[in-house]
Amino acid sequence: MEDLFSGIYGQKSVKEILSGFLTTKKIPQALLFSGPPGVGKDFIAIRFANLINRIEKGDYDPVIEGNTLKEPAVKFICPLPVGKNESSDDGPYDRMTPSEMELIQEEFRKKEENPYYKISIPKANDIKISSIRSLTKYMSLSFQEKGRRTVIISDAHLMNEPAQNSLLKNLEEPPEGFVFILTTSDPSLLRETIKSRCWPVEFKPLVKSEIADALKVYFGLEESETDLLAHISSGSIAKALYLREKNLFDRQSSVIAFLRFSLAGKLSSAQKEIKDILSENDAELFQLFVSLVLLWFEDFKRYLIGFREDLFYTQHIDTFEKFAQKYSSIDPNRAVGSIEKILYYIENNNLNMQIASYNIMFLIASLIQNDLIDEKIYLN
Repeated sequence: MEDLFSGIYGQKSVKEILSGFLTTKKIPQALLFSGPPGVGKDFIAIRFANLINRIEKGDYDPVIEGNTLKEPAVKFICPLPVGKNESSDDGPYDRMTPSEMELIQEEFRKKEENPYYKISIPKANDIKISSIRSLTKYMSLSFQEKGRRTVIISDAHLMNEPAQNSLLKNLEEPPEGFVFILTTSDPSLLRETIKSRCWPVEFKPLVKSEIADALKVYFGLEESETDLLAHISSGSIAKALYLREKNLFDRQSSVIAFLRFSLAGKLSSAQKEIKDILSENDAELFQLFVSLVLLWFEDFKRYLIGFREDLFYTQHIDTFEKFAQKYSSIDPNRAVGSIEKILYYIENNNLNMQIASYNIMFLIASLIQNDLIDEKIYLN
């Protein structure tokens, strides 16, 4: 059964669970795939939907070609924009302009060709109730083609309240011959009554080698790039691609300059290195920059104990050498611990970016005096 999920990286336990369902033909009527973004939830949902359909028809060929999103076998629901003058009586696509429909169709085509692809539709902020209501018509139609049909709701946590209420009615009395698969990175936003009616399937972050291979195979990236992205992606293909989009590799030099200026007490010069991030008020990009500062100290710590390979800052080994000679008294472990604490406050307490940047600069400046800031975060 492992061959049935060929081309999908990681998630061994998930594959085993789903293979068991296929082997016994005892498939739950609703499943909830939860886990971090970019780890293959949609990909496995699409593949599983196609497998269900083929096995129901008696086709046990383990070679799966394509991952269709086409009805009637699969109905794929995701966030969509609200059309001009759209009312509650309209279908999900009724008020879309031709250009909007063309873009949506192109995004679906990309998803079908590469199920790791993240659909991106402007102003698609939530899953509309009209998308869920459209299931009534879909499930009422009869088709000559045999096989079980699957409804995939991608980013299910983005269903608005009316949409969740509407879906609940379908889950309470699921029609025979249909399977619901909800994928989400934030199940806490789903109603408990929805979650209680779904078989939970938990997805884990991918390992570095799986991220690197997926980026090469599905996105055509070079090995020199994939290895570095895998190193800082936290096991998420989506995060790796986001980092690439933000040209994070180009920021390595900015991080080093930020460190040098901070150590020298030139705080205004240090802040210029992140001026664009602060001016854009891009909280996620700022978190990533802080993560790069943290990663520099983690690499430096590994450098001090003899590591010269598998470092994110591999191209800056000479900088580590000079840094070690000039600042031999610095304890990278304490620096890592304090920066992690600042990063936690940024991520969980909405710490102002300007304040956070000064905290980090003062922290780094204090390192050369071996007088680390005493575990204190200045919030105002």
